[in-house]
Amino acid sequence: MVSLEAFSELLQVLYSAPLPQEQRQRFLTLLSEYTRCATGFFISADTQSGLAVLAQGGKWQDPAVVEAYNRDHAKTDPFRIAVICRSRTANPVGVYAEQELVPDKEFHQSDPYRELLGPVNLRYAAISILALSTRRFDAISPWGTERRGPMDPSSRRLLELLVPHVQAVLEVRRTLGVTEQRLACTEAMANVSSTATFGLPKRVARLGGCTESRHSKASRLAYVPAHVCDSSQGERRRRQGCAGIVASRVESSHVGHLRSGADACKTCRATEGCRDGA
Repeated sequence: MVSLEAFSELLQVLYSAPLPQEQRQRFLTLLSEYTRCATGFFISADTQSGLAVLAQGGKWQDPAVVEAYNRDHAKTDPFRIAVICRSRTANPVGVYAEQELVPDKEFHQSDPYRELLGPVNLRYAAISILALSTRRFDAISPWGTERRGPMDPSSRRLLELLVPHVQAVLEVRRTLGVTEQRLACTEAMANVSSTATFGLPKRVARLGGCTESRHSKASRLAYVPAHVCDSSQGERRRRQGCAGIVASRVESSHVGHLRSGADACKTCRATEGCRDGA
């Protein structure tokens, strides 16, 4: 029977980071160890990429097998076809032995088994379906050898208990990926803009690169309670009446533009009553 310590360690790896590549491999290696399998695969597909093995972990690992599967066999994988057929009548999320999805005879005659799995003595699997929809497919499949035999009930139960946790972590990872893409797009738009535009939630986080060409001395901006100014010369300019780059307070939901010279000092008088030192 799988111990609570093993389950706890698997959860720790899952939630320590939103499953980047190295964490996926570590998780699969631990999962293979606790289920006494030779190796484990994480398989995924979405609207931007076809079905592919994204990670492998375990005592036995061979990148050449993963590459060959992704290149030649992913589209004709008999388990993928069987899961899609099952989804027409019921929610396919769950854990299945390989013979529950594909009969042994059909499996042994398939190209993935004859060309990839059979030659390296991988025979028995427990396929954990995490998600299946028109937009994505996720699965984890530990594989054991002929000598090891089918997965025992306690190991299968461990896979069943892990399903909601792996689903949650993958959802977090996808959400972070969307956020990162949006930030990258925002930064790209700011860099090509002819005007230095920025937003202030409570502090200055980033400024479009075009500012450096327009104000070569303004290497960076610093947040001051009532305005924004060049941090390298901020204190001196405040004493001299805030001459230079100054922006009025911007609330979290607003966007502003940089001001300078006399307009800047007018802004200062409105916010802090500083003197015009220009």
